[in-house]
Amino acid sequence: MAGIAADVRFLSAYGCSVALRKVTLGRDGLGAKRCSRATLLKRAKEKDHRPALITVHKGRIVQVQEIFTA
Repeated sequence: MAGIAADVRFLSAYGCSVALRKVTLGRDGLGAKRCSRATLLKRAKEKDHRPALITVHKGRIVQVQEIFTA
């Protein structure tokens, strides 16, 4: 399992709040709202996992981009 880089880029499809009410998408259905590393870590610990594109560079996760699913 790859570690998460300190400067990871987390692009959320559901906004940065805990409620996940606001959809924040680009035209391609991928997350567009940049959120903090702390938000990414909170979401990773949830039981309700969401699909995402994960980019790894030199053994570290450098970008996570959520994929919107209806």
